[in-house]
Amino acid sequence: MWQRLLAVGLMGLAGYGVYQLLNKENDEGTVFSSKDNLEVFNLKGTSKNKATCCGSWIAHHKKQAPKSKNCCSVKGCSGVAEVGAHVQLERKDNRWWIVPMCKGCNKRDDETLELNKGVYLVSANISKTCG
Repeated sequence: MWQRLLAVGLMGLAGYGVYQLLNKENDEGTVFSSKDNLEVFNLKGTSKNKATCCGSWIAHHKKQAPKSKNCCSVKGCSGVAEVGAHVQLERKDNRWWIVPMCKGCNKRDDETLELNKGVYLVSANISKTCG
C-alpha cells in the first residue's frame, strides 16, 4: 500500500521534523510519523464527525497507518487506545489528524498534548485517505 518513506517535512509543516508517508494513489501526505515528541491540540466537539469509510476513527487509523499501536499516543500515558482522537498541529492549521488515544486523554479537550515519538498521524479527511 505504501509507495515510499521520505524524511521531509509536510508542506506547510516545516520545522516539525516529520517523516512523510506518501500513498500510491496520491502524493498529498495523508499519513506521517514524527521522529521526535510532537505537540498537538486535542480538538473539542468532534464526536459528531464520523469515519463513514471505516466505521470508527480508531479503525480508520488502523487501516491507514502502516503501524497502529493499541496504547494511547499521549506521552506518559499507559492507557489502552480506545478512540481515534482528532488533533491539530497548531491552532491556525485547518487540517485535522487522527491518533490513537485512551478515552481519558481524549477528554482533555482544546488542550496541548505531547505525543510519543513515532506516533502515526492519519489525515481525518476521508476523501483523501479512503476516497
